[in-house]
Amino acid sequence: CPWKPGQEQVEVAQAKVLNARVVGETSFCWGLLERDILTVSSYGGVYVFDGSAWRAVREPQSEFPYQVYSAVNYEGDLLLGQYPTGRLFRFDGHTVTELADSPPVMPGVARRFREAQSTMLYRGDLYVGVWPWAELWRHDRGTGKWTLVSRMFTHPPLTDKSYHPFQTEIESYNRANKANMVGNLWGQRICGLAPWHDSLMVATSAKSPIERDPRMPFLTDEVYEEYGRIWRYTLPGHLSAPIAYKSGGTELQCVLKRDRLQVLQDGKLVSETAMI
Repeated sequence: CPWKPGQEQVEVAQAKVLNARVVGETSFCWGLLERDILTVSSYGGVYVFDGSAWRAVREPQSEFPYQVYSAVNYEGDLLLGQYPTGRLFRFDGHTVTELADSPPVMPGVARRFREAQSTMLYRGDLYVGVWPWAELWRHDRGTGKWTLVSRMFTHPPLTDKSYHPFQTEIESYNRANKANMVGNLWGQRICGLAPWHDSLMVATSAKSPIERDPRMPFLTDEVYEEYGRIWRYTLPGHLSAPIAYKSGGTELQCVLKRDRLQVLQDGKLVSETAMI
């Protein structure tokens, strides 16, 4: 639906409609590259709206999983975080291509059923959070190399014998109790990455919001408390700040001094950080 600042309401009657190709198809992710709006559906359909019409860059395939959970603009492209490869795909305005080993796979875990769930820029570098082992990767813009920053959980020990954390324990419980608990229920997400002042906030979760299950003895206090934690990751040389909405124009300044970096809005200091 077209909308402009100052317009009181969205005119739904003017919407440019894209009919789903597959029954049950829905939008999973949205991104923007120059004037193109891109969305990826639950069945892997990649659709682009150029302001006047929709076009399909990739047709959906209901028999093969292809899902995108995050999108970030980086060095002139739109990067898409994909499942089940756990890698980034690049949209250059025309086609979508897979970027090999971007990010790599953490040593000691399986290479399948991975998801590049969260993406964010921090200090000019690209960060990616990968399911199901909550891997935080950094792509150095200067060297072009990937570095594993951290695994955001300490339990269970890494394994490549199963795809997800605690999958073996859940499957053993299912066999013993004739149950059908989902095997990846206690997989580990980095569900959100967000810059905040001088830091990058890293949020974790299980597959979905879920209460502690007393039938699962592996969910000790120590294990359970790691789910839902928010970590603050800080390196020198970054500053981001919320700005106030103004109905008219506003002036933003980024000021680099010998010992600090500042952001000002209309001459008023919004945020600052020391430069080391």
